[in-house]
Amino acid sequence: WSLAAVRDQAEVDYLAAQADIQDAFTGAPFIWLGGSDAAVEGTFVWDNGEPFPDDLWVPNQPDNNGDEDCVDLWLPTSGIVGINDDLCTRTFPYLCERPPPGSGR
Repeated sequence: WSLAAVRDQAEVDYLAAQADIQDAFTGAPFIWLGGSDAAVEGTFVWDNGEPFPDDLWVPNQPDNNGDEDCVDLWLPTSGIVGINDDLCTRTFPYLCERPPPGSGR
């Protein structure tokens, strides 16, 4: 198991529509995903090694405000849903995924 990676807007929209995920909110509409640019600033990668899509950011993101290196799924009550860079020290719910059967991961 690892923190989840999102691959396209359809997957982002699907996750945003899931009531169980939205119920996980702890006062902020963010859920940790498994991406960061901690190794090379400005070069985001998924923890599982999959290609990182650059077209899923919410507007004006990533902005590295205060050295934001980690990636979350931003699920506002209204507006655009997508990925966002955030401070890795923040406390949010998180979303994990398991490797496909037989993948060796």
